[in-house]
Amino acid sequence: DQASFTVTAFDAYHNITTADVVWSLTAPLGELANGTLQARRAGTTALVVSAGPVQARTTVQVQPGPVVRLQVTPLQEQLLAGKTLQFRALGYDAYDNARDVDATWSLTGEVGQLDATGGLTAGKQGIGQVTARVGGFAGQAQTRHVAAKCSNSYHLSSGAEVVRDRPGY
Repeated sequence: DQASFTVTAFDAYHNITTADVVWSLTAPLGELANGTLQARRAGTTALVVSAGPVQARTTVQVQPGPVVRLQVTPLQEQLLAGKTLQFRALGYDAYDNARDVDATWSLTGEVGQLDATGGLTAGKQGIGQVTARVGGFAGQAQTRHVAAKCSNSYHLSSGAEVVRDRPGY
C-alpha cells in the first residue's frame, strides 16, 4: 500500500514558510520519495522530516497486505501414535509478510483426529495430509504416523511365553 505525508514549515514567528526537507525512515519498511511511502514490509518505523537542524517525526505502523498464498507449518512431520502436534496456518501478502490466519482445517487419511484449531492427534499408522483453507487459498502438510513403542500390556494365548528384556522382571 501507499501513504502520502505532508509537512508544513514555520519560521520563528509561526508564519508558514518554505524549506528544503529531507525525508527518511528509521526502519526500511518500503520506498519513501517526496513524502510518499510505498510500503513493502510489515512493522513499525518512524518517518523523519529534517530541514537543517530541525526535525519532525511520526510513527508509522505498516500492516501485512491481503493474503496471496497460504502455508501450513510444519510442512512434514513424523508422529508416534497417541502424540499431538499443533499445525499453524500462515498467510503471506505480495511482499512475503507472514501472519497467522484463522483457517478451516481438514485431514485426508484415517490416521488420527484433527481439531478445529489444527491440532492433530496421531492414531493409526499411515500417511495423512493436513489442509488449511482461508478464502480461496489452501496449504498442505504431510504427516507420517508410526506405531508407538510397546507398553507394559500383553495379550497371551495359551502356550505363549513372555520374556521381558528389562532388568528386574
